[in-house]
Amino acid sequence: MESNFQKHLLDLEKIVPDSLKVFAREHLEYCNYKVSGYWDEEDNFYGEIIFPNSLSLDLAKYSVSKNLLDKTSDYEISLEFLLTTESNDVNVCMGKSAIATLTLIFDSSFRYIDEKWAIDVQSPAIVAKIGDTGA
Repeated sequence: MESNFQKHLLDLEKIVPDSLKVFAREHLEYCNYKVSGYWDEEDNFYGEIIFPNSLSLDLAKYSVSKNLLDKTSDYEISLEFLLTTESNDVNVCMGKSAIATLTLIFDSSFRYIDEKWAIDVQSPAIVAKIGDTGA
């Protein structure tokens, strides 16, 4: 007897990584290419970060996990995307430049659970507004 998880895992293995980009693209479009309330690794708070609409997305990795301590939880699927942008500025690195990673977490039915960000707030390709959003 094959479990639901095994069926989902087999389905996941059949998916072409490029087809998973739609999840990240839809998420960015839903958020209007903005992140509200971000703490960087130096404990600086950014009320709003705005990404360019011309981002390239690459699936860096995916994983399937289960919280063994929470008996009611189902399996979770994490998709980690690398967000890059093209730069033609000779004073900056020309070519593709990584500006962030976005990890989207879904349940086993691909319903959204959470997101995690690692953003290069120093990148000239993004607008990072320090402090409160004023909302």
